[in-house]
Amino acid sequence: MTLGLPAAQVSWTCVLYLLAYLLGSVPVGFLVAKARGVDIRQAGSGNIGATNVGRVLGKGPAALVFVLDVLKGVLPPLAARLLIKDGEWGLSTRDHSVLVGLCAILGHTASPFLKFKGGKGIATGLGVLATATPGVALFALGSFILVFAVSQIVSAASIAAVIGMVTGALVLKESKLCLAVYTLLAAYVVLKHKANLGRLFKGEEPKFQFKK
Repeated sequence: MTLGLPAAQVSWTCVLYLLAYLLGSVPVGFLVAKARGVDIRQAGSGNIGATNVGRVLGKGPAALVFVLDVLKGVLPPLAARLLIKDGEWGLSTRDHSVLVGLCAILGHTASPFLKFKGGKGIATGLGVLATATPGVALFALGSFILVFAVSQIVSAASIAAVIGMVTGALVLKESKLCLAVYTLLAAYVVLKHKANLGRLFKGEEPKFQFKK
């Protein structure tokens, strides 16, 4: 079943989607911490993202993890824009870049290298938004910065960011597919923050501090 498209075209597009997932699944935070002799899954909150790395190992490792996690989100949509033709599979190149980016985020949050566990997708998601839909990225980043500036709580800011993402997609009239993907992604991210939400409602969620 190739939907009337050349088999080679379909195959290479599928390969790009698969590579996006595999790139996203590289557990950068785990590897950076492991190089320091720390299993980040057993330290702090147990999350492999830059926030927990910063709490456990400090600013330098956290910055490295953040940059590399963002790049995991930047590269797949960029490759989609360069390699997938507009109209392929009946989708615009922009929509392909969103879907390829989604694969990278899913890889980050459900890595086969960590028994299908992983981070919460915020940094990688930022990279995807910045490349696939830059205008939406501004809404998400602005929401994150505003809430974090007020609360100093990363989880609250992260949830605000995905709400800002969906709002941005609506305001900027992105495609129906893009809006659907971002809405599902927002729900997924909120679900990944279920434990954080419980602590937030109880007033027990800690404010962010780098390791001194």
